[in-house]
Amino acid sequence: MQFTGKAFTCVLKKNDIRISMDGKGGWMNNVFIERLWRSVRYEEIYIREYDSVTELVQALDGKAPAELCSGTAVALKAALDG
Repeated sequence: MQFTGKAFTCVLKKNDIRISMDGKGGWMNNVFIERLWRSVRYEEIYIREYDSVTELVQALDGKAPAELCSGTAVALKAALDG
């Protein structure tokens, strides 16, 4: 509720920042991102037990997570088509 509070929304309006709140059904906007991050935590971070953010970044070999996922998808498609 803090993001819909008057103090917060007044600061946004004062700085000409548009507020995007669609009200009813708004939870659906976040459900996909929340599930993505849950998957990342449970399928990568918690399993590997990285000691720091630096260690995690090094494990990505300087690539963004999207690059790794798209590379995996391409390799999987090639294997299936193969």
